[in-house]
Amino acid sequence: MSHQPIRLCVACRSKKSKKDLLRIVRLPNSHIEFDTRQILPGRGLYVCKASKCLQKLQRKNMIQLTLKRNVAGSLFIRLAQTLRETSSGQLENLIGFAVRSSKAALGITAVEKKIKQDMVRLLIIDSRAGKTTRDRMEKFSLRNKVPLLQYQGDRPLDKMVGKPNCRCLAVLDPNFAKSILDHSTPR
Repeated sequence: MSHQPIRLCVACRSKKSKKDLLRIVRLPNSHIEFDTRQILPGRGLYVCKASKCLQKLQRKNMIQLTLKRNVAGSLFIRLAQTLRETSSGQLENLIGFAVRSSKAALGITAVEKKIKQDMVRLLIIDSRAGKTTRDRMEKFSLRNKVPLLQYQGDRPLDKMVGKPNCRCLAVLDPNFAKSILDHSTPR
């Protein structure tokens, strides 16, 4: 069994595996850098891959306080871009796993059927869906008290799940639903 180093997020104070955090380092030449590979020498700090932690990091000047140096605004832009890329990729992976594991119903008809059977734990709608589909999904969400997530990935939902013209899906497994919600912002 391999050892996974544990680090502390300076923003939320939670302990996580080093690979699940972003690292910011003060190099020996006193420059502050985003250490994407987590190998640069120097004093560093770690922060969760969550927008709330990055916002707190910036709002409370935690980098300046911890590393004792001023920070360029471009550093926060790079952190935000990395977070967006990571979150989008993880969200697509989780949705794909749910579909391949047969833990999702694809298309409005299948979603409606699973809603009636009280099996739906999360509704996902493509941001490119038409008004009628959006209205029906919102109605399902409100009536059945099921979270609704608007998917805004680079690839359309139908291309990602492999079903032509699929603009919505229902996640049936509570664990997949929780993981997907943890990597996104519900509507």
